[in-house]
Amino acid sequence: YVALTDFASWTGRTATWLPEQNKIRVAERNNDMSNKLIIYTDEVTGHQGFKDSEGNIVIEAKDEYTNVYPFKEGLAMVCDARRINPSPRYGFINRKGDLVIPIKYGTANDFQNGVAAVRTPYPNEGFDYTNDCWTFIKKDGSLLFDKEFKWADSFSEGFACILTQGIPAPTSDDGNKRYSYIDLSGERATDLEFEKASRFKNGYANVILNGVEGYIDSQFNFYEGKR
Repeated sequence: YVALTDFASWTGRTATWLPEQNKIRVAERNNDMSNKLIIYTDEVTGHQGFKDSEGNIVIEAKDEYTNVYPFKEGLAMVCDARRINPSPRYGFINRKGDLVIPIKYGTANDFQNGVAAVRTPYPNEGFDYTNDCWTFIKKDGSLLFDKEFKWADSFSEGFACILTQGIPAPTSDDGNKRYSYIDLSGERATDLEFEKASRFKNGYANVILNGVEGYIDSQFNFYEGKR
């Protein structure tokens, strides 16, 4: 066994104990943590807020939301998990703690390149996956475009994966699902439809097309096999 602090030192990193999260952070030595905001939980209410690296409260745990998530691109997703009938609601705050995007979405992804995928909340009668509606918003809360999808993933390298056939419910028949891609205008980037599809990374995305496992490039040329 080797002490984590020793291992961090040997590999040019630092190890810091985070009492609020009951975790140890291992970071690069040149990674400035002074501007990092750390999630904490209020012992009385159980709601969450943010502290700075010195343990000072920067954004208090508020009654508006129960849970917070790490900041990405200057905004942090917040959730009112008390809304369990039929589902929680999500919104976004800035580093001042101001609610800049209302807590109204049924699901939300973190912002990436200034855009986030969000889903409308389920109706009061329960989880109705057949009526799922996903779209994309900008940091001011406005729509990126006036289009909706059954399911949508975050944009990566200019494309986002969408569900074109089937129901996005996790228990539904995966064999009936089909996926494709849209560009930043919301238009279909390809006519191809895949049984499986993933985000683009370094110009390629892993897919399954007509039962064949492979990958595509940014021009949507298909290549059989693993990359």
